[in-house]
Amino acid sequence: MNGKKIELVLHTPIILELPDPDHPEKLRNETVLRIRGVVTAFSEAGMQIEITDLEDHRRHKIMPVHEGIFIPHHKIDHCFIHS
Repeated sequence: MNGKKIELVLHTPIILELPDPDHPEKLRNETVLRIRGVVTAFSEAGMQIEITDLEDHRRHKIMPVHEGIFIPHHKIDHCFIHS
């Protein structure tokens, strides 16, 4: 599965602290339910993903703050493989 473009819909959201555009010195919490990216590592525990796009529960795009993230398999509700 390494190198495949995927889209994950999470069973439960993950929470990321992001810079607030109105107050750069403050952080705000965002809930992420959809992740798009490329699988860089796959194991029995989960997958490491190079993030290209994040969406919240309202399907609004969120600017990724991390280049990569590890998602355990139990967190994934649906996985769509695009290539």
